[in-house]
Amino acid sequence: VAAGIHQRGIAVDGHGPGEVDLHIGAVHIGAPDLNGHIAVIVGDEALEVVYFPKGKNTHYLDVILNHNNEEVAHINGDYMDDENDPGLHGKISLTKFPLDITHAFTKDAGMAFNGYINSELNADGRFSALTTDGFLQFDSVYINAPVFGTDLHLSDKKVNIKDNRITFNSFDIFAKGDNPFKLNGHVDLSNLTDPTFNLRMNASDYEL
Repeated sequence: VAAGIHQRGIAVDGHGPGEVDLHIGAVHIGAPDLNGHIAVIVGDEALEVVYFPKGKNTHYLDVILNHNNEEVAHINGDYMDDENDPGLHGKISLTKFPLDITHAFTKDAGMAFNGYINSELNADGRFSALTTDGFLQFDSVYINAPVFGTDLHLSDKKVNIKDNRITFNSFDIFAKGDNPFKLNGHVDLSNLTDPTFNLRMNASDYEL
């Protein structure tokens, strides 16, 4: 990806003691093929960061990611600065976060993700044991999976997240027919390096 980055501008500003406003604008990103040519364009990415210290080892952060001039991700809250185990007390939100960004990295995997993700999360704790609560919502998400000979459409129903556990309750996954695949159970992300899951999948007259 680094071979396909073109940076158009960086601006640094501030409005008070210790405050820093950082703007990285219009970074054009694309994924190179084996010959080093840009094969898939990710888009124009712009990052806005506001930072100021609040007290000992605590800093306020407000970070906004814009994709093609639209805000798609926002993180704000208190960052706990600890070189051994930093942490966050704040909110993480995704608004129509475009899944086609992943095309640059999945084009050789036999599937493609389209649509958007919306999410609102409260995050609290050290990164080694960060607790998140909120929801995840798929918005017009289609998975093109020629390796399986079908396309999948995910329900727009909100999926609850509590104590790092993503819970699916009769979550619908459609293929060609009108009868959905029902997904129940949970995925536990308490340990991001070793997630666990307990999922049950049921379908009746499911047409691929």
